[in-house]
Order: sequence, then structure tokens, then C-alpha cells
Amino acid sequence: MKNLSTVLIVIFLVSTYFVSSCATDNLKADRVADMSECVVVLHGMGRSASAMKKIEKAFKKEGYATHNKSYNSTIGEKGMLEAVTSGVDYCKAINAEKIHFITHSLGGIAVRYYLTQHELGLIDSIVMLGPPNHGSEVADRFKDKGWYKSLNKRSGQLLTTNEDSFVNQLGPLPKGVRLGVIAGTKSSDPWFNYIFDRPHDGKVAVESTKLEGMLDHLEVKVGHTSIMKNKLVIKNALYFVEQGQFLK
Repeated sequence: MKNLSTVLIVIFLVSTYFVSSCATDNLKADRVADMSECVVVLHGMGRSASAMKKIEKAFKKEGYATHNKSYNSTIGEKGMLEAVTSGVDYCKAINAEKIHFITHSLGGIAVRYYLTQHELGLIDSIVMLGPPNHGSEVADRFKDKGWYKSLNKRSGQLLTTNEDSFVNQLGPLPKGVRLGVIAGTKSSDPWFNYIFDRPHDGKVAVESTKLEGMLDHLEVKVGHTSIMKNKLVIKNALYFVEQGQFLK
């Protein structure tokens, strides 16, 4: 009898585990199927998807479907277009009703370029972190240097501040998209400080991050290379996607 009781207990525990496991799997499947909002995360020039992992996890935790993939960020227009298209296609494939972009640096330029070639579609909001929307003094100073060309290739040449540069010819975003921009005010690259004569994050001037039509602009005391990992920045990115403005 004792052995029989033990066997029955084991059977009960095993069956409970499988029922619970299946229920959990079903809940996960339902949650994925019901995710109506999708967040595409785009890293900056010379970086990879791992640089955006922290902010990706924050959105996943809040129930958003996310797409965070590395892309060839130094080959210019082709790489940027492929990165955004990949994210949009993923969101469409899971039947998302809204698409949001969280971008770092060049990632924001990629979305702007994409929208000169495509309709707005499902894209609802964009939060840009340290975007060189009007170029960077770093590109101005070093665009002809061998080391700069070697590291940044075609993309590095697109980011100058002159009026006829690539970024300054993209124009404003189309009406209907909610744009929020977060700029860093602490230099992450002190060796470039001498280049700037205005507030900057080490790579991009605060004023250069601004773009016509944006709904909100926030300055945070953080550098360009780590802005996407800052807790306050992540909190504000989440808030903007939900509310269309930053926390004050």
C-alpha cells in the first residue's frame, strides 16, 4: 500500500506539472498572438544589437513584441533601408497593429531615410536617442581622415552638418508619426570636446538632435555611447510610446 501511495503521488505531481506547463505555454502563445504593438530597436553606427539589449528587455517586459537585430551600419543607405525594412516586415508578420521605433544615433537617420522611400503605414511613434539629425561636427572634422573612413565607411560621410548633406536633405518626418528625441549633455568622448562650441554628448550637439515636428525633446546628463542603457532614458522612452510625451 505504501508503494502504491508513492506511485499515485508521483503520477499526480507529474500530471500537475504537465497541465501547468501546457497552460503556461498556451498563455505565452496567446500573448504573442495578441501583441498588437511592436517595437523595432535600431542600434547606431558601428554598434550591434547587443548594445540595445537593455532597452529591448524593458519593452519586452511591458508586453511589447520586439525586433532587435544587428545590421550593416557602415555601408550607408542600403544598410539603413534593409534594417528598417527587416523590422517593419517582422511586425507585419506577427500582425501588429502599431509599430514603434526606438533608435540610437544613426538608427534614427535610418528611419528618416526609410520614410522618404515608403509610406508611413503602421508606424506610430519614434523615440530617437542622440540622433545626428543635422549632422555631427565629428564628421565635419574627420570625414577625410583615413582612420575615420576605415571605421565608418559610407555612413560616416553622410553625417556632416553642411546644408546639402545627406541628413539635412531628408527633411521632416511625415505627418501622423509621433516623434520624441532624447539628447545627451555629458561627453562620452572627451577627446572630441575641443571640436564643439555648444552643448553635446561627445558625438552629437544637443541642437543637432532636434527635428521639425517632434512632439517632445528631453536632455539627460549622459554620453552618446551609453545613452541607450540609461535607466531614466529607458523609462522616458517607454512613457513616450505610451503617452506621446516625456516625463517631466
